[in-house]
Amino acid sequence: LNPVGYVPFYLMVSAGLHSVLVSVLLAALHGLSLALLYLLAWRMFAPLPPRDRLVFACLATALGAATGVFWPLVGSSFLDPLLAPLMLAGLLLLLKENPNAAFAGALFGAAAALKYSNAIFAGAGHGQVAPVIDEAVLLLERAVVLLVDDHQLQVDEGQEQGRAGAHDDAA
Repeated sequence: LNPVGYVPFYLMVSAGLHSVLVSVLLAALHGLSLALLYLLAWRMFAPLPPRDRLVFACLATALGAATGVFWPLVGSSFLDPLLAPLMLAGLLLLLKENPNAAFAGALFGAAAALKYSNAIFAGAGHGQVAPVIDEAVLLLERAVVLLVDDHQLQVDEGQEQGRAGAHDDAA
């Protein structure tokens, strides 16, 4: 695991900042996710009339903010809310009329380098995410089928080799 992502937290704590101030500063950084989410929604709802576009962009941002994953992590030292702005900014760059794939890739790469579970997003600019997900789902499906099939065999074998009951003849 890469500890570099925890440097901002370490620097604030080692500078002697009060824990509440550290949490507020981290929460401000985490709040960048909401601003970027709004900008993404604004771009995605571009075909709508201006009033509808504003309403839907606000609703999309509210829905993104209302997740059970976001709020418990806001103001904490977890890396997920610190790295989400990198990935959202990368998506925003890819959705521009003149996409900047190199800079978007650098943002995705930085997020992946700081937390390896973000690596799946690094291929988003090249259309590599969907095939990776399809392959993972297919492998999961195969594993479940094999597990169910294997479990069925064990149940059948157990029934054939059951213990002796009271009605069996003792010979």
